Amino acid sequence: MAAKNATKDLLSKLTEDYNNTSIRRLNAIKSHLTSFSLNKELEKTSSRKEKLTADEINAFCIPSRVFTMEEVAKHNKPDDCWLVIKNVVVDFTSFLKRHPGGESGVLKLAGTDITDVFGKVHDDQILITSAPHTIIGKLEGKYPYLEFMDDR
Repeated sequence: MAAKNATKDLLSKLTEDYNNTSIRRLNAIKSHLTSFSLNKELEKTSSRKEKLTADEINAFCIPSRVFTMEEVAKHNKPDDCWLVIKNVVVDFTSFLKRHPGGESGVLKLAGTDITDVFGKVHDDQILITSAPHTIIGKLEGKYPYLEFMDDR
């Protein structure tokens, strides 16, 4: 915790002057780190409160539509934003403005497989608890491997 606070203080001191390009970049990094930490903490809290039950997990079904990675790659704009998470195709367009981490990070990855990035920030069940309507199918030739916590 002390190291985290020291880093924030150092970044704050380094970013007081906005005239320098390097300083602006450091400020962008600082705000990203701050929002990442905050969102991670909020999600930890909410995912504990929104633990899926066995019935909810059993009722969940990935739609049978199948997409190629080439098709997903075409959906890479703010008004048409698809992602792949663990071989599940997600149309994130309608959820983009409500994403707690903001739109910009998601849009940089639109049309790609974000499995690694997603796994660093979210539990798989967040798709069901926060954005189940965004799941539209699976990736061609791949097996979806979402993992859910339950009380079983």
